[in-house]
Amino acid sequence: MTGKQTLLAVAASKFWEVNHSKLMTSSARKYSWPRQVCQWIACDAGISKADVAKFWGVNKSTIYNSFDKVDTNLKENLHAEKEIKQFCDFAKEYLGAVKLITA
Repeated sequence: MTGKQTLLAVAASKFWEVNHSKLMTSSARKYSWPRQVCQWIACDAGISKADVAKFWGVNKSTIYNSFDKVDTNLKENLHAEKEIKQFCDFAKEYLGAVKLITA
């Protein structure tokens, strides 16, 4: 499961143009939304919250909080829904290209 999450995090760092290592570790606001979206997508894809928490080096309550923040943004902010859809499309394309390169 960490392989898929790693690829998702790399795709997020490229999409949002943020440093990958800081995305994984920084608590700065600039990195929180991309990180929360990755965590939300991973959980939505069936990865357990415990596994997502372990990958990101946080506890499960942080994952629940991230999940709630993304859900709230999706309900209240039309831009968030559009941005997440654009990221999902980008990630699918990016991950497909990575598979072709490594195959």
